[in-house]
Amino acid sequence: MKRHAKRSIRTRILAHMCVTFAVIICTAIFMVHAIMRHQLGVATAEATNRSIAAASTNIEHEMSVLKFESEYLSTHPGIRSIAGNEAVNSVSIADVLKSLKRSQFCDWYSLTDSRGSVRGSSTSRLIAGADLSGCSTISSAKVGIGRAGIEFIGGRPAVVSASPIRLGDYVLATVETGKWVDHSFVDNVAKSAGAVIAFTEGRHVIAASDTRLTSAPGQQSFDSLDLGDRSYVGSKFELPQTYSSFPIEGIALIPSDDVSRPFMVLTRGLIVLLVSSLIVLVLSSSAIAYSLAHPLQRLAEAAHEMAHGRWPERQLIVSDDEIGFLQRSFDEMALSIREGNERLLTMLHVDPLTELQNHRTFRESLALVVQESLAEERGMALVLIDLDGFEKFNQRSGPDMADGVLKDIARIVRRYVTDGQRCGRYGGNEFALIVDSAEGEDIAERVREQIHVETPVTASVGVALLNEQTKRLDLLVLAAEIAVSQAKEGGRNRVRVFESFDFTGDEVELQRFVHHSSYSAVKALAEAVDAKDEYTRGHSRRVAEYAASLAKALDYDDGFVNLVYTSGTLHDVGKIGVPDVVLKKTGRLTEQEFELIRKHPELGEKIVAQIPQLRDTLPGIRHHHERWDGKGYPDCIAGEAIPLVARILAVADSYDAMTSDRSYRKGMGHDVAIEQIIKGAGHQFDPELALKFVEVLNQEQQPDVPRAA
Repeated sequence: MKRHAKRSIRTRILAHMCVTFAVIICTAIFMVHAIMRHQLGVATAEATNRSIAAASTNIEHEMSVLKFESEYLSTHPGIRSIAGNEAVNSVSIADVLKSLKRSQFCDWYSLTDSRGSVRGSSTSRLIAGADLSGCSTISSAKVGIGRAGIEFIGGRPAVVSASPIRLGDYVLATVETGKWVDHSFVDNVAKSAGAVIAFTEGRHVIAASDTRLTSAPGQQSFDSLDLGDRSYVGSKFELPQTYSSFPIEGIALIPSDDVSRPFMVLTRGLIVLLVSSLIVLVLSSSAIAYSLAHPLQRLAEAAHEMAHGRWPERQLIVSDDEIGFLQRSFDEMALSIREGNERLLTMLHVDPLTELQNHRTFRESLALVVQESLAEERGMALVLIDLDGFEKFNQRSGPDMADGVLKDIARIVRRYVTDGQRCGRYGGNEFALIVDSAEGEDIAERVREQIHVETPVTASVGVALLNEQTKRLDLLVLAAEIAVSQAKEGGRNRVRVFESFDFTGDEVELQRFVHHSSYSAVKALAEAVDAKDEYTRGHSRRVAEYAASLAKALDYDDGFVNLVYTSGTLHDVGKIGVPDVVLKKTGRLTEQEFELIRKHPELGEKIVAQIPQLRDTLPGIRHHHERWDGKGYPDCIAGEAIPLVARILAVADSYDAMTSDRSYRKGMGHDVAIEQIIKGAGHQFDPELALKFVEVLNQEQQPDVPRAA
């Protein structure tokens, strides 16, 4: 429990705080790197723009110088003279050109004829006869238009200016001045741009300010290019005034660490901050988590104690925050639950209004007294007190006065409780006393008298003595209820002592009792009938079980099987109206006695009909003695006109009657009874049901011996 609380609170708080801070720092690092990448892009773009501007400026400057020189040479008399003389050889032309070279900005002079072939040059790299007709500047000069630009001359890039030498409208030749695009040229551009500059043709580096740059990346822009121990970023750009047939581009490079160094310092600072902050967070959040988890842990342990039925100690409240409020609320809740639990425990045994034993506890006490009295063979009596017309009194006088009357009656009843005797509130307007049998009727009369004198209501009191007929708890209670019913039917405000389960009074009186009873009371009445004769004891239960087994074997649903079982339990309840002398007679019955027996199905129907929820059992109770051939009773109906439940009960009832011992004969064996069932099929019994019943009994392997009840 303790480890679970720590894992649930402390670790979670610590983890959540660390993760949150780590996410914040990592997000900051990510943003720093994103800004750094953006700044690298901005720096690269700026370097590229500077490089384009520097390259343009340098090339324009070179072009202006070269153009001035080429135009000067195109008007020089010496050049014009040799341009018009085809006999002058290339060596002489080269000497003239070398002698005329004035500017250090120009690397070479050359003279081409009108077709673009080199007649002579100040540099040995341009040999006589070389065809320069493919150069755009020379081609323009051949048609009389001077031009300057970057060209490939002799396989090398150069800034070239070509001017025509005219004779009237005719172009005799062209004169060219050039500046090689080499390391020194590119280095001048790089110094102006503040970047490493290279001129490339595809991925081939033509010239670069850094000689370590020997090849160019293929992509337009790039994040990393290593030159020695430094990494560069850069992008490509187009060179201005480029007329070469080969694509010449420029590359601007800047060291990436010049841009990223401040960001890397910031990143390292953030990482150091992350590590140190995590250490501080672990310590501080552990302390915070402990301050939160410790009281919550105590609450969890207290709740665990309550869950296992133990009452925890009060919480140690050290703060006025939400946790302190929770602790106080828990203490109040625990106290409230404890007090409520104690009240509930009391209410489990005591009626809260009268403070007498409640119905359940009194029944338990009664069962214990019955058991002890039977074991010790001493007498006891149950006194049941039912207030007359209390419902109307409650409606007329109001609940407050009615509750006061109930409390007064409880005080009266409590006067007669001595050692070994118990009393309780048995129902809404019923009270019960357990007393010695010798003084049961006397105490009942005194209680009735005092209720009549001291309260505005009267009571009908029934007394049931513990004897052979009432030695079961349910039968004892039933006997007391019957006595109460007799007291009410006798005029109320009187005491009646239960005598026996013999039915000698008015049939209407019995029906009135049953009308206010339940299935359990009627079932107890039926069992009381069975208890009259030791030879028939348990008969109704066995018939119910046989009949239910047959119904189940016929594949009827559970609802019908339950109906058959209930009908079997109550089928002989009408024998309450048959005197014991007839039921227990050992000899042949007279016609008058048999007539009493024949009436028990009808009387049973009348008794059970008083309980609405048992109405479905009436056909089985009334007709279980009808015969398939119509010779049964009470209505002499035949065949399928007999209700199915009654036909099932008939065969089950007959089998149990034949196999049970009687005072006047020994019970038949199983096999003999089966033969009688088969013989009676189609006469006494439904043939299909009789044969199925035999099949069911044979499957259950009934022993072939007589069975006492």
